[in-house]
Amino acid sequence: MKDAETPRCSVVPLIDEAQIAGFKSSNNELTAYLHEDALRDRSILLATTHLMVDETGLAIGYFSLLTDSIKVRVIGNYTEIEGIEYASIPALKIGRLSCRMGYEGKGLGTEMIKVALSYLYEIIKYSGCRMMTVDSKKGCEGFYEHLGFKKTSNNKLHFTSMYLDISILLKEQA
Repeated sequence: MKDAETPRCSVVPLIDEAQIAGFKSSNNELTAYLHEDALRDRSILLATTHLMVDETGLAIGYFSLLTDSIKVRVIGNYTEIEGIEYASIPALKIGRLSCRMGYEGKGLGTEMIKVALSYLYEIIKYSGCRMMTVDSKKGCEGFYEHLGFKKTSNNKLHFTSMYLDISILLKEQA
């Protein structure tokens, strides 16, 4: 990991409550999701939650992924999608992303996005999936914009819908 402050860590799937004992985010809603809904969402195949754990196995961050699609009309004037005749484009959505209190600002969020992108790169070997989407909490849009996400025209009171076109990243890597 890049940042000298970023702890050495790995990513594991959430499969048991014991893995998240004591986890608290600075956002109560994100803490509640992890403790109350994440395992249920996994069991009913709605979302999978992945834990960023330190060398001792302590969960210091998490992100949840689910499939999504983004309507072409909400992307706006974006030349890269000209000629796409479908109403929507397949996507992988970051449903939730949070760090444990005391671990914010250490590069973990960026690392979790990189891991999610690596999963998307695996998905596109087997299925079409051009975009990564997120409904950013208000005030967090800058974090996602710094990573290349763009705002859609479909924004709500409490969140901003954003997307990242993976085809652009693949062209940059070529």
